[in-house]
Amino acid sequence: MSYATQKLLTDEMGRPIPQQWSPVSGNFEPIQGHGSSMSMARGAWYQVGSGATTTSLPLSTQGGLALWLSAAMQAKFVGGTAHVVVNSQLCEATITAVTASGTLTLDSALPAAPSAGTALMVTPPDQVSLTGSNAINAGVVTATSANTATQLPNVSCREVTVIGLKGNTGQIYVGGSNVSTSTYGAELDPKDSITIAVNNANLVWFVATVAGEGISYVAV
Repeated sequence: MSYATQKLLTDEMGRPIPQQWSPVSGNFEPIQGHGSSMSMARGAWYQVGSGATTTSLPLSTQGGLALWLSAAMQAKFVGGTAHVVVNSQLCEATITAVTASGTLTLDSALPAAPSAGTALMVTPPDQVSLTGSNAINAGVVTATSANTATQLPNVSCREVTVIGLKGNTGQIYVGGSNVSTSTYGAELDPKDSITIAVNNANLVWFVATVAGEGISYVAV
């Protein structure tokens, strides 16, 4: 659906609001942010230009115009993520470099080179960092000694769920690095669980009252 046939978004007074065209949804979408960073605050839409490869994506605007990016704008791209559909599959890759003419270099190869005109979204680094890891990580951790704090592994995530092992005969106390049987955030019986919003599983510690007992965890 063409943007030329769609109405602009307006406020309650009927005045147009800041917006951008999304070729994926086929609608205008509100832009959120302030000042010069507004178009990259939550991600910006572009088109893939001609000459794309699996690791290099030249960009154009939605109207097919060439880009020129200032040094400040180039910095907003580096470390961000390119989202593009290739062979009916949504693919993502981290942007490692960008030229003033808007050619992105990716850290990993796409399944195929996108054709010219393919819609592409770029999300900035600060937006990407909120998404956590790109895979589910899970494991079992047991305490070597009773009543001694044990740390979960170093796993980047947005949240981790801690579950008391079903074979436990004692209690599990969950908290930070100072967790103990008297200072804790949660007390778990066997098969009890708690989900904690953290950016790394290693921020979570537990104490088992019986040596050799422990927890399983799922970090996403």
